[in-house]
Amino acid sequence: MLVVVGSYEQMLLGYNISKEEGALKHDATFTDHSHSGCIKTITSSARILASGSTDERICLFDIEEGKEEGILCGHEGTVTRLAIYKEHLISAAEDGTVRMWSLEDWEEIKALKHPCPVRDFSADPSGKLLLTIANDKTLRAWDLTKGRPAFTKSFREQPERVLWGPDGKRYALQTGANRCLIQTLEESKEKIQIDTKDRIMEIKFFSENEVAIGLSSGRVEIWRIEKGNNNRDVGVKQSDFAAHTTRIKGMDICRGILFTGDSSGIVSAWNDQGKKMMQFETNARITCLTVSAPTDANENESTVDEAKTEQVSKRKQKVDKRRKSKGSQKLREDRG
Repeated sequence: MLVVVGSYEQMLLGYNISKEEGALKHDATFTDHSHSGCIKTITSSARILASGSTDERICLFDIEEGKEEGILCGHEGTVTRLAIYKEHLISAAEDGTVRMWSLEDWEEIKALKHPCPVRDFSADPSGKLLLTIANDKTLRAWDLTKGRPAFTKSFREQPERVLWGPDGKRYALQTGANRCLIQTLEESKEKIQIDTKDRIMEIKFFSENEVAIGLSSGRVEIWRIEKGNNNRDVGVKQSDFAAHTTRIKGMDICRGILFTGDSSGIVSAWNDQGKKMMQFETNARITCLTVSAPTDANENESTVDEAKTEQVSKRKQKVDKRRKSKGSQKLREDRG
């Protein structure tokens, strides 16, 4: 597995996580300083790492090759959220847009416009429905096959985070500082309400019925959805533990392991019972964290290599074309 953290110092730091004699160990693998502003969000797949910053750019990094792949410059505001879904990279920013990019050639496919900055988004596992949160206290659902909104819902308190469960049956929605709602798109279904003592900083699903919540106090709460009275779904707290002594700034789950990073630069790994599996220092002020795992080792290597070579070639041509176009535009501005 590969753990990557973004920092206030504009750096990306990568660590390879392996298992030796039943214990996890980490090795620093790379650092990258492509951004000129604080890194706000990162996402990764087995092959691609993307980071967004206050410098309004999305920087791309080829994990397998260990080198920069290019820069996407479509946004005109701080990039607030990134995620990879199937063949697409999705980005959101304070310019009020959510943009979809092709992973094959980095072509921008569509842009979904909001009247104000976008805080967060989450696509359902099918990739057909996108939920977005904007600063106008709304949750919007978008039909990605048609590229238009399906519905808009307003709230009294500002929604902060939204995340689909892994099976696409439920999604988690943070409303206000301390409340998480687990619900479906059906208004008639009962919402599962989880209230925390401290401010919610991160929400991640272990499974469709188990969610981890990272708090500003450094604690992590793990809740399970079970059948209660009258056969209604209820949230039951499974564990509550002090993961860190400072606020949690990044959290991700990979292969059943919960990784957390705090504002002082510490990264820790936990099982779903709250047992610590590993901890290490990054010496950076962490702002975000992502974890990815390599592709299936049983894949046909020659097929993968051929496809990858063709894909990288297309990406490079696209990125080079964009850089050339941007350079020509800059030259015209200077001459003007």
